[in-house]
Amino acid sequence: SSGYDVRLFTDKTKAVERSAIFREIKGLVEAGNLQRLLIYFAGHGFLRGPIDEYWLLSGAPTDSAEAVNV
Repeated sequence: SSGYDVRLFTDKTKAVERSAIFREIKGLVEAGNLQRLLIYFAGHGFLRGPIDEYWLLSGAPTDSAEAVNV
């Protein structure tokens, strides 16, 4: 209702993979018509310090590459 073009990633039917998120973001940025990019993450993660945050995607328990360093 706020006019955002939304891309939803959920593990309801399959695992959410880091590469899929990065591919989508890259495509949006390379289009060259963004005024604003808002990313909302609802899931598990952790803070190692004030500027060291990680999102844990579906495969993170067995694949450290699936922990996104924000």
